[in-house]
Formats: sequence, C-alpha cells, structure tokens
Amino acid sequence: MGKKDDKLEFYKKELLNYTHSVDYPLLEEIVNYLGLNVFKRDAELVSSSDKKELDRVKKSFLRGKLELKRTSDKKLNEAIQESIEIFGSSNKKKYRALFYYFLTKNFKKESVFLKWSVDDEEHINKIEKLAKEGNNKLRIKSKKRNSNKNLYLAILLNIIVIIGIMLILL
Repeated sequence: MGKKDDKLEFYKKELLNYTHSVDYPLLEEIVNYLGLNVFKRDAELVSSSDKKELDRVKKSFLRGKLELKRTSDKKLNEAIQESIEIFGSSNKKKYRALFYYFLTKNFKKESVFLKWSVDDEEHINKIEKLAKEGNNKLRIKSKKRNSNKNLYLAILLNIIVIIGIMLILL
C-alpha cells in the first residue's frame, strides 16, 4: 500500500466513528481533490474556531467546488455548524477530507465528485450488473462491450432516473 492508500484507510476508519456506512468512492474522490494537502498537518485539519478558515471552506469548497453559489450564507453556515457538531466542537481533529465528505453528503452533491465516464470500466460493470438484476430502466440491449451507443443510452437512462428521484425528493 502506498501513502495515499494508507491515508484512505485511516480516513475510512475515522469516518466509521461518526457514521455507520462509508461511501468509499466518494471519500476517495474527495481525497484526490485535496491532493497533497492530506499529508500536510495544518492543511489536513479544519480549524472550526477560526472564522477565516470557515469562510474559506464556504467560499472555496461550498460555493466553488460544490457550486452552491445561489445557496444562502445562512444555509451554508448551518451546514458547516452541523459538520462541526458531528465531530464535536472540542475535537481538534476535524480532518478536512471527512469535513468535506459530510458537507458533500449534507447537500447531496456526490455527483460533483462521482462523474461517470463511458470509458470507466468499473461504472460499465455497475450498469451491467443493475441491468442483469432486472432494472428495466437500465436494460442494455447488447452484451457487446464495443456497443458504445447502447452503453451511452443506458448511462443516459440512469442519469434521467437519478434526476427524477432527486426531483421527487426535493
């Protein structure tokens, strides 16, 4: 295992202290987004007592990366406070990757990090598995992997279903 894999395993174990299940692909993508910062002691942690730090989280991550430009400051501040409460305000080890994970989950913006690609073998396998399990909306008519047209349609149908579910939940 490399340094990054070790860090991911550490974060996964830490995350299990705060939640029952871990969206591991999301966590991995957030760690990728943070890059080398996860290895820098000061950058790895979020200081909840530093107003400038929290403003940076709001501006750079929430408004920037998660594209929550139209969301009110009040709602963003409430989400930041909820994330702080998950860790406990006195806890000095609020790891940025986990903090961002909870903010991403709070706003249901996993799609910012988990974008599917037609060339992504893992996602192709997930779609095919769902189709084999009988999900009619994801049925792939051709079993050929080279049939990009059918695969593209299956992915498009999946996206439409997800958007429909999101609209219902909103």
